[in-house]
Amino acid sequence: MIGRISDRHLGRTAAAGILLALAVLLALDVFFAVIGELGDVGKGRYGISHVMGFVALTLPRRAYDLFPVATVVGALLGIGGLAAGSELVAYRAAGMSRLRIALGVVLSTAVLLVPVVMLGELLAPTTERMAQSLRISAQSDDLAIAGDTSLWVRDGQRFINARRPVVGTSPAGSVTLADIDIFQFQEGRLTDMAQADLAVHDGDTWVLQGVRRSRLTPERVTVEVVAEERWPSLIEPDVLTTAVARPRHLALAELKPYVDYLERNGLDSSAYRAALWARLAYPVTAIVIILAGMPFVFGSLRSGGLGQRLFLGMLLGVGFYLANRIAVNIGQVYRIDPALMAFAPSLALIGIAVWGLRREA
Repeated sequence: MIGRISDRHLGRTAAAGILLALAVLLALDVFFAVIGELGDVGKGRYGISHVMGFVALTLPRRAYDLFPVATVVGALLGIGGLAAGSELVAYRAAGMSRLRIALGVVLSTAVLLVPVVMLGELLAPTTERMAQSLRISAQSDDLAIAGDTSLWVRDGQRFINARRPVVGTSPAGSVTLADIDIFQFQEGRLTDMAQADLAVHDGDTWVLQGVRRSRLTPERVTVEVVAEERWPSLIEPDVLTTAVARPRHLALAELKPYVDYLERNGLDSSAYRAALWARLAYPVTAIVIILAGMPFVFGSLRSGGLGQRLFLGMLLGVGFYLANRIAVNIGQVYRIDPALMAFAPSLALIGIAVWGLRREA
């Protein structure tokens, strides 16, 4: 009975702190995002209304990204308040261990994680594409993002549809256009239609690979197949990088087909595999950083320094979150198994946190 009551009390306190911390962090992130977007005002039709619309549409993604940091900051502030009021001492006197108290806090975080994960998987990828589409359509008449992950580009009288634009796999380090259709018009009439497996920019021009072209004339249709050809397009690859969805902004349901397609066609899938495993590890990371900070809540109030301990706990939690993201990127660069890089730091920190909570005060 005492355990259930204490869990509810700890859960409400931690959840309130987490939601407050998330609101504050989100407000700060939005403020700096608006300032950053103001530098693009004046490009094409891009104005203040577009800035506000763009930032508003990115709110779900920003909330999803900031939630792990908000958990450690909010939970430690909330539970730290209980420690300052000697309520944790009362729980300890009632026979609850520090680990048991920490698990009660983790339970509240797990409850909040469910809607946050749903937000990140179901809503955030869609609104992120809507945001990018809003910005790109206002800044350029030649680029458009479809409702899925595909990309439409206008190049003079050509219209290009890339079903799978891929970040960071070309020799120039920008964008590879995979699974593309190219439609050539003259005087409003379709004269040439080509399908290509890849369009890669080699630093000077675009190169099409695996081309199947149909030339349309009033008399007949001529079909030709070539392994590779140069494509004299004026499209700048750096411009496309602003339009292509980053792997970490894609949902799990979108990342798996991307990885399968890239590996099936012999392309570099490391960025997408790393993003896939980072998504899978996201709930574990959010819980682990709370456990990592909880040992700093406990201690003798007579010795003082509660605020200092809470600050160190938050610093450790936020530092671990950032280090974990860096580890995923390092694993991508050095071709280390992304599953290992996504989960190993969290599993190691779980052991350290449990050891810290089981020690005698």
